Amino acid sequence: MNQLTLDFFSNPHPGFHKTVTIFDDVLVTDVPIVEIPIKLDTESILSDIITNGEFNPHVRPKFNFEKIDRISNWHKAHLYQTEDIEQYRYCTNLSEKILGDEVLPAINVDQKMHRSFIDQLDKIGLVLKWCHIMQLGPGGYLTPHRDLNSNQHPLNYFWIPLNWPEGSKLGVYPIGEVKINLGSIYLLNQKNYVHSVANFGNQNRYILNGMFKLPIDQKFSDLVRNNIKNQYQ
Repeated sequence: MNQLTLDFFSNPHPGFHKTVTIFDDVLVTDVPIVEIPIKLDTESILSDIITNGEFNPHVRPKFNFEKIDRISNWHKAHLYQTEDIEQYRYCTNLSEKILGDEVLPAINVDQKMHRSFIDQLDKIGLVLKWCHIMQLGPGGYLTPHRDLNSNQHPLNYFWIPLNWPEGSKLGVYPIGEVKINLGSIYLLNQKNYVHSVANFGNQNRYILNGMFKLPIDQKFSDLVRNNIKNQYQ
């Protein structure tokens, strides 16, 4: 594991002390991460995905402007994506150049697969825009970084742990290491806040990440608003 990631998890963080304004459009609220405790059945979701998922190495271990690999022992599998994302591709070999010459074609949506997760979202009025499962193996890490993008709703990025073996870590600056509760949805502001994950254990760690279709259901919006109040005000 590289030193930057080790330092991120071993050094103290200053904490989040900004005054938080919760907007009517709650997903534009400027906070690092929000836990939404809704008691997802993560065991059934993970069992479903392990049965149906096909994992491939992450496309980019390092960007051209980076001096060190940003990713190690990190694989992803398609879970669900809508037609507006047409060219999501996977490299077949981590040693390939950026985007590589040999890639697998985009994977089509299959409504019959992974029903456990989709059905559970239906019950709380949420619809997926896209979603992938990430497998982080022992010793794997994602170097501290921000995901700069044009997303106007930075909290419309969910991060859902499906298991959390000993040694698993998620950190977000300036909060530090995040306490994880299985069954919760975490809305991670990956655009504006530096974050990192690491696996110091000896088992694979699995999470889901992706975006919901907007606008989100009013009940879920109220749930997000209440949890921002509880966690930041």
